[in-house]
Amino acid sequence: MNFIKEYTVSKSICKKLIKYYEASPHKETLKDQIRHMNYIFVNSSNPIIAPYLQQLTKAIEKYKEAYPVLYTIPGLWRLYENIKIQKYDPGQSYFSWHCERSGNTGDVTRVLVFMTYLNTVESGGETEWRYQKYTTKPVEGSTVIWPAEWTHEHRGKETKQTKYIITGWYNYD
Repeated sequence: MNFIKEYTVSKSICKKLIKYYEASPHKETLKDQIRHMNYIFVNSSNPIIAPYLQQLTKAIEKYKEAYPVLYTIPGLWRLYENIKIQKYDPGQSYFSWHCERSGNTGDVTRVLVFMTYLNTVESGGETEWRYQKYTTKPVEGSTVIWPAEWTHEHRGKETKQTKYIITGWYNYD
């Protein structure tokens, strides 16, 4: 059991999120030895992502049904308010193996990770998980949910075409 599950969200929602990203005046670029990407943060209360969050909530419920222990974990966990829309131009990626709960300030409370591919990429741009020997292809609407722990170290493969994703976390309060 690898605890990585794939679901689907509407392609029309994906297109609207790409359009929102492209129109945003708040784009930032991050480039260092482990990653090269462009991104914006969107607050979960922003009406533009409400339709996406409705479909994501359904996927999270299915994930919890698959792993009922999530209903019994002590403490309250919920969607982290800052959600990231990322754009990877050809040649870019999150190259380094990493997990979403590495002990850095701000990520120690993460429980689950979600990522939705907002467009289909024909060449490159896959996400691979090291220990699970699992890879997902960037297909528009494909939504992946997995644990934030070190057991789920992952990385992005270099994209040969422009790739958009939306990603975020469910955290303990």
